[in-house]
Amino acid sequence: MPTRWLNRRLIVRATIFLLLGAVVNVLVAWGCACWSPSPPYERTRRAETAWSAPVPDDWPPLGRQSVDRGFGLTEHHAFGDAPRDSNQSWDRSHQWVCQVGLPFRSLSIHRNRVESDLGMYWILAAEPPKNWRGGLSIPDCANGIRQIRYGRWLPTQIIWSGFTANTIFYAALLFGMVAMPHTLRTRWRIKCVQCPACGYPIGTSPVCTECGAPLPDRATCED
Repeated sequence: MPTRWLNRRLIVRATIFLLLGAVVNVLVAWGCACWSPSPPYERTRRAETAWSAPVPDDWPPLGRQSVDRGFGLTEHHAFGDAPRDSNQSWDRSHQWVCQVGLPFRSLSIHRNRVESDLGMYWILAAEPPKNWRGGLSIPDCANGIRQIRYGRWLPTQIIWSGFTANTIFYAALLFGMVAMPHTLRTRWRIKCVQCPACGYPIGTSPVCTECGAPLPDRATCED
């Protein structure tokens, strides 16, 4: 078989497995978003200088940020270090970012909102019409799917580093699941002095008398 044809087949197979790996990657990430328990409020403080996701131009600089980690799901809570404007001295800017995926976080969704302080708790003060970014709404008819902490959404914004690593991981896993049975069967047939291609007993001919495939040396098979 020409080398050019073999290279083409190899590229086609690698492309197919990478596409399948990407599909599995998305499904696993969405499964984490729908069925992983929400992380507990045991937050790790982080000293960051920039918001985790884009924010409106009139928002103040980032003041503090904390992270909640769960199985296949990470939530970032970030707050502005000053009121959004001088007329709303009790308002705060709150950004929530949810990242999902296994083994690495590959998809995310975020929400920006302004909250008002009523003394004991915060309520929504202002919410722009399109405050969700990178999300696909879950229809109400899908009652078996639980909502993430702040709504019924599936993350769709790609985290390229995690998405690439996860896609390669799942592609390799799928390739191993497909190739392993064939490899084990071939080795077993060679050990049993049979044709690796069809399983017909090996004789003295250098090719299989049943299917015409080239055969390994009989002495090698019997070792």
